[in-house]
Amino acid sequence: GAIEVNATNSVTVAPGAVVDASGRAGGGVVAVGTTLARARGGPAVVVAMAASVTVAQGATLDADALGNGNGGRVTVLSSGSTDFAGSITARGGPLGGDGGFAEISGLVLDLTGQVDVTAPLGTNGSILLDPGNVLIQTGGTGSVISGETFTADTTLDPTAIEALSGNVTLSATGSIDVASPLNVGGGNATGNFWLLAGGDILVNSQIYGYGTQIVLIAGDPVLGGTAGNVVIGPNGAINDIVEARVQPGLVALLARNTITVNGSILTGTIELLSVTNSVNGSGYIYATAPLSALTNGTVSLTGNIPGPIPFPTVPTPPPACPLGGSPCVVPLPPFASQLPVPMMEPDFSFILPFTLVPGQDDSLDLTFPGIARVDF
Repeated sequence: GAIEVNATNSVTVAPGAVVDASGRAGGGVVAVGTTLARARGGPAVVVAMAASVTVAQGATLDADALGNGNGGRVTVLSSGSTDFAGSITARGGPLGGDGGFAEISGLVLDLTGQVDVTAPLGTNGSILLDPGNVLIQTGGTGSVISGETFTADTTLDPTAIEALSGNVTLSATGSIDVASPLNVGGGNATGNFWLLAGGDILVNSQIYGYGTQIVLIAGDPVLGGTAGNVVIGPNGAINDIVEARVQPGLVALLARNTITVNGSILTGTIELLSVTNSVNGSGYIYATAPLSALTNGTVSLTGNIPGPIPFPTVPTPPPACPLGGSPCVVPLPPFASQLPVPMMEPDFSFILPFTLVPGQDDSLDLTFPGIARVDF
């Protein structure tokens, strides 16, 4: 089914109240503080919403699949403050199916409740938290970033995020500051963890994962961002721990401006992308798989950078090599000369993609500026 609980002023789901759109063949849709169209269509659908929403402790919002089917969609929104202390479930069916989707958003977000979008026989669903500016800190007190001015702040205790089961996306139109240790998924490897900010992302404490994806995007244009830095402070760390029971993890840092690593990163694969500036710092980076760094500026990390590290993949593959006996000339990207020696293998070889036209064999003459390789 589909249930809409909405008003222009305030919406309260009281203790003991149950809003249930579960179904045997799949979960339905629950919209609290907004319309069913917004709940179905996601953030791309712009509608008026309640000024404030409270989901009290002991209140439940359910959109589970009860048999074989996917979990549904539960959306809790306000244009001002959202106080969520209840429970949301949008689970995949016990006989099969994937987890659903849950969104809890507001300019100021108070999150103490629980959300479960897991699937016992399928893929876990996704959880989107969408406040203005976020401080992740034990006890829920303090400002986001000293010296900056914000329209509204949301302070989240790490345990509130750790209680969420599924893929979690924390999306802030302003900035995000991780000031206290955070165990993604509470140590249960229940899903991936994404931090998306229209402004900066600061990691001044530890983020622990368990073979999942940990992705940080600063200056996200989808959130209206035009500038943004990712900064891992001296006391900051992202440790995506790889255990025997899980696949190697991935840490990806993407910024409209600078990525600074003064702390440490430990995972299976690391990807760094600075759109307009550089990747720098004095920290420690270790990946069991090669580091992938794409930047229009320079890559300068004076700490521990294990090698060998392959040459970065060219963002746009070069054109296909023509048929015939003439050598194929593949230009290096414009920032190649700015990369230090550790970006190449010890024998000065590197990875560069190219396209073969139909009918062409794999015996090519490739010429690079300053480097020649024959019969790749």
